[in-house]
Amino acid sequence: MILFLLMAAGRKFRELGEQDFLIPQARKSAEQATAQLQRAAAVVRRLRDLIQTGRAEQSCAEVSPLFDAALEIVGPELRRAGVSIARYEDAR
Repeated sequence: MILFLLMAAGRKFRELGEQDFLIPQARKSAEQATAQLQRAAAVVRRLRDLIQTGRAEQSCAEVSPLFDAALEIVGPELRRAGVSIARYEDAR
């Protein structure tokens, strides 16, 4: 995960290098990287708890924010590869 984040940061740096360097873009990128690191740390904590106790905590979760977070991370790479993403939500 950390390697992926470093690679993503490198790609973003190259992208910004091709444009005028903008502080708001850099700040947004730093905030996104921080949020991703915090999510990764939470996953590691849960895995450690599982390994130590042998019990997994289960709960219901809304999946839309999970998809949004995943698309935020991989979306730019998918667009560069020519992949289009369509989203459909069933309002049940």
